[in-house]
Amino acid sequence: MFKNEKADRDKKVQWNKDWAEIKDIYFWRLRQHYFAVAKQLQGSVCDLGCGPGYLAAFTEPNEGNYTGVDISEVGIEYARFLFPGARFYVADISTDRLPFEDSSFDTVVASEVIEHLPNYQNVLKEMMRISRRRMVISMPVNMPNDDHYWPIWTKEDILREFSHMGTTIQIQTDEVYNFNVVTIEK
Repeated sequence: MFKNEKADRDKKVQWNKDWAEIKDIYFWRLRQHYFAVAKQLQGSVCDLGCGPGYLAAFTEPNEGNYTGVDISEVGIEYARFLFPGARFYVADISTDRLPFEDSSFDTVVASEVIEHLPNYQNVLKEMMRISRRRMVISMPVNMPNDDHYWPIWTKEDILREFSHMGTTIQIQTDEVYNFNVVTIEK
């Protein structure tokens, strides 16, 4: 087995273990993020790094309008149980080309995910490719810990990293819950 294959397998094993342990508390831990991101959803939605697919609950109707993608088979299995009308795919958003045509979705979301990826550039590239109108990214303002590669996001960081993605950037900061929601219009 090649070194990268082993690293990829180990990463998937860890994510499956993590989802099995936290799936019951995940919504409660991130509920304020979901409510903030949900206000930005329009039309068909693709949720990258969806975990158990909780944003499907905010997409009406979720059948045919919500698609979730996550690296964890356990997270996707739980999402399919919770939202049987939605579509879910297992993929590594940090490296894979997603199985969707260009401009497939009105809104593409990466909520509380890019700070966990050592290289999030593929996610941004795929978001631009598959979105038709809007991209929504949420991330912590300042949350240094061991599982965040990019724990601090200032408004200057956001503008520098995301301004090439579209024409309008709106940044909403929730100081109480310590996160930014960035909305980018194409």
